[in-house]
Amino acid sequence: GGVVEDDAAFLEERDRVFRLEQELAIASLKAGRALECEEKFSDAMGELGLECVKLAKLEDGEAVKRGGGAYGETALLGRDTALRARKMGNAAVRVSRLTRAAVGQLSRTLQPLHEYLTMMPAVRRAVADRSDALLEWQRSAAELEAKKARLARLETDITKMLKVDLLKREVTEARAAVERARGEYETVKARHGEEFPGLEKNRCASFKRMWLAFARTQAAHAERAMQVWRAVAEDLGASPEEWRGTERGDAGEEATRRARGASP
Repeated sequence: GGVVEDDAAFLEERDRVFRLEQELAIASLKAGRALECEEKFSDAMGELGLECVKLAKLEDGEAVKRGGGAYGETALLGRDTALRARKMGNAAVRVSRLTRAAVGQLSRTLQPLHEYLTMMPAVRRAVADRSDALLEWQRSAAELEAKKARLARLETDITKMLKVDLLKREVTEARAAVERARGEYETVKARHGEEFPGLEKNRCASFKRMWLAFARTQAAHAERAMQVWRAVAEDLGASPEEWRGTERGDAGEEATRRARGASP
């Protein structure tokens, strides 16, 4: 039979590599968009905070103008409004800065996603190397078979013995070319057998660390932002009791998860 690619595992791996490249490209794009949204949120929150501070400044100025007398109570209300607006503005600016810092950290945690995407063209070239090596083996094997068939026809004609001798030498050279091509193919095949599993093992380990770092960064950012908002909410009149119900609920859920995990 002819020379064919009969390594089912390689054929499956080749198809998986192409699918993986497509998914990595989409994931990389979506990750970029997610970070862009976070940046826009940071910008919008910062702008809101600055406007609140400007509003507070205006309220203070108006309160000073009103002074005492009939407008005294209004002036006090204006100062109180200014104080609350300033606290709100400062909190928004802090959250904006926290978000901006988190975006930078999240971008760094997602680097493996983009790095492995940039590696995929090299993986595709490696797959192409094996295909090229197989094609060369197929070509040289077909050429050898053609020369052998021609030699078989010429050997029956005594008048063409000179051509027979020449063709025999060509057949010997063609057979050596086939062995070289087969050897090159086997070398590429063996190299892929080591490199592909190693690359995938490293990628899985890298992605495991990446997702964990991403989740940790998000959790830390959410915790810091929550602390800012809770502090300003309580400063503006919220009761700490408002959060305790949520905290107890979170603690209860965690206890339930632990109990389930401990169950036989």
